Amino acid sequence: MKTILTFFCSLCCCIFAISQDSIAQQYINLVKATPDPAQRIVHLDSLLANANSLSDEQLLLYQQQFIQDALYLKSYEKATQGALKASNVLSQKLNRSADAVKLLDSLAALEGVQQHKSSLANLYFKKGQINMNHQGYESAIDAYNLALETFPKEDSLTYADALNYRGRCYSNTGQFIKAIDDYNLAYEYYKNLGDTEFMLNAKQGIIIVYGMNGFYEKAEEERKKYIEGSKEHKFYGNIVLESSNQAFDYQKQGAYDKAINSLLLSEKFLDSMQDDYFKGYIFSRIASTYADVNDISKTKEYLDKVKTVNPYFSNKTFKMVNANAQSKYEKLLKNYPKAIQLAEERLVLAKSLGYEEQIAFSKELLAELHELNGNDPLALKFYKESASLKDSLYNSKSKNALSYYQTLYETERKERLITEKNGEIELLEQENTYKTRLLLFGGLAAGLLLLTLFVNRNRQIIQKKRELQVQYSQDLLKQQEEERKRVSKELHDGIGQSLLLIKNKVALKKDDSTAALLNEAIEEVRSISRDLHPFQLKELGLTKSIQTVAEKADESTEIFISHEIEDVDGLFTQVKEVSIFRMVQESISNIIKHAEAQAARIEISKHGGHILLIIKDNGKGFDFSEKYNDFKSLGLKTLKERTRLLGGIMKVLSTKGEGTTLEFNIPIS
Repeated sequence: MKTILTFFCSLCCCIFAISQDSIAQQYINLVKATPDPAQRIVHLDSLLANANSLSDEQLLLYQQQFIQDALYLKSYEKATQGALKASNVLSQKLNRSADAVKLLDSLAALEGVQQHKSSLANLYFKKGQINMNHQGYESAIDAYNLALETFPKEDSLTYADALNYRGRCYSNTGQFIKAIDDYNLAYEYYKNLGDTEFMLNAKQGIIIVYGMNGFYEKAEEERKKYIEGSKEHKFYGNIVLESSNQAFDYQKQGAYDKAINSLLLSEKFLDSMQDDYFKGYIFSRIASTYADVNDISKTKEYLDKVKTVNPYFSNKTFKMVNANAQSKYEKLLKNYPKAIQLAEERLVLAKSLGYEEQIAFSKELLAELHELNGNDPLALKFYKESASLKDSLYNSKSKNALSYYQTLYETERKERLITEKNGEIELLEQENTYKTRLLLFGGLAAGLLLLTLFVNRNRQIIQKKRELQVQYSQDLLKQQEEERKRVSKELHDGIGQSLLLIKNKVALKKDDSTAALLNEAIEEVRSISRDLHPFQLKELGLTKSIQTVAEKADESTEIFISHEIEDVDGLFTQVKEVSIFRMVQESISNIIKHAEAQAARIEISKHGGHILLIIKDNGKGFDFSEKYNDFKSLGLKTLKERTRLLGGIMKVLSTKGEGTTLEFNIPIS
């Protein structure tokens, strides 16, 4: 009976396929035989509705004919719909995304299409999707901006979708506040439309922003609400995905038991998705996590479950996750060569997908396996590469987090200022005519008084002008140094001490992630404090301080900086030592910022009653021959002024493409 039923079903499918081919061919014949565009577009419409038997190239050909006929008939809405479908074929089936974008742009540029706002907005929206799917996030943001500006107000569903997708692009370009604003606004639109599923989708975007910046507690808090909401509305696929994502966050924090529980929650709802890919993916993830806690039997159990998935697929992400699980299983069995082979497969797949975290984890696993297999040099190589990549990812997250909080602070500050200004305006509007007149007369009296004071003061200024001109430059630099010293001390003694107190409190709560961020902040404050005022001059002396600046710049930049410095301690007053130190510091800073150099050198030598300071680089240089003394650069002006106050002479030797040499001849005093 079962065999007969199977045969009958197969026979029906064959008959249906033959029928589809026959119908499509009939419409193809009609299209070819019809010269009238108005009648031909009707046949094209029917052909494209029965196009299952056409190849992708044939389908595109008839879609292009449909667009041409629609434009000829000035049916711009039909032309737009045809362009949207053709762009799907180009970008998704033929992998010709650039051609898809060109097609959409050509339609959007037509005056007739521009008059149909809804059609034009859909073209921009589709362009944004194509760019976003191929990681062209900046171009996608531009397209979504145009779509949002063009959408009719009544089209709130697609408007909300554009906000949601633009939020993703903002998130991927590090513009996190804008991303969260878009997600929240999209959420409100979906809520007004009663679209619960997409409300949750918008919330998921916010969770992703928190997770990618290492805000694991916030991500977990929002994710719990998301999962509860998905359970309530029976969106079980959402539970599978977000429980799996939560497991990733737990693994990054080393909480493997929690990760396993999250993955087991995903497993409970797998059948609701009816998707073999997710079954194989989740089973592999569970096997891998059990391997992390050395549970061989559970690891094997879930690897066996992967084999039961039908059909057994070849998706790259699945293959990467499955290779990771199998490699860890072979590691537990101490079959290290096989484990290494599988780990290498995982690394290749991670690189092809561009998953930097997975690349780092793959190299870390290879390092462990090569060490266990007795190949210490190769193990050390992979350990170094993994550590370097992890440091890069950590620094990126730290910068993103700092950007997030800085933007949040600036936004709140601006809102507060706007509120204050609005309050002031309201108070001014409430003033009566009597007070206005009183203020006017009072203002005139105050103006006369200020004018009298100004005239008297101006006479005094004229008398002292020559004296001030002599002292001005020296006082300005001195005050600048004093201000730097004051700010440096406040940073060190004020903010620095406060951060240390906060760090101690955090340490009591054993919040390691926050403690790490605080340590970084404390080091940043100390670094800024040291840069603001050279306290090391008192402790190390001028010679050692200059050497330290050069060595620090050499270590922290890609420029090779060497030095040859004679002992010049005790030759100058403390004030002059600060000026010389600043000259070296500013010169190195200019090289790093502007010279595009690969190497630089600092030389200090004593010659009788003066010292010669030479700072040179092999950078791009500049043309200094025409206006030798016309310093338009603020940095050069400052160096020249410091040299003058020291009673010295400054020379600049520079040629385009041949680097720059600064020479300072300073008398000893």
